[in-house]
Amino acid sequence: MARVFWRSRALLGLLLLLLLGALAATSCGKQRGGTAAAANQYRPGMVARTEEGLFSIAFTSEPGPPRMGMNTLTLQISDTAAAPVSGAFIKVSPYMPAHGHGSNSQPAIFETAPGLYRAELVELQMMGHWTITVTVNTIESSDAATFDFEVQ
Repeated sequence: MARVFWRSRALLGLLLLLLLGALAATSCGKQRGGTAAAANQYRPGMVARTEEGLFSIAFTSEPGPPRMGMNTLTLQISDTAAAPVSGAFIKVSPYMPAHGHGSNSQPAIFETAPGLYRAELVELQMMGHWTITVTVNTIESSDAATFDFEVQ
């Protein structure tokens, strides 16, 4: 009788370890569909060209580098002639690739000077690799650029 008891306890312990191992293997630290992507090192004023090459976006965060919690972004947006892009509708979309989720809040974005936009309430709710996609919509065109970095 005691032997059966200990065997069932050992089997239960083994099943528990296997379950914990499976949970660890599918945890947040792993990129969906493969290995984790490498994040860029944040630099104030880091610049990205949009996917179609229509705009250039300089990105700065307060605090810098971006941290877990609420952040404020300053975005300097210019066209191919380096002229400020004024009056555009800007969308800022934080996304954590390893977890497959975005942010819990919607950033408030407004233009403070020609081509200079401020995005407030940009929430990065956990540490790890994040991307922020900035979409620029004007009357004539739409294009987007993505910045990626580690949040500490």
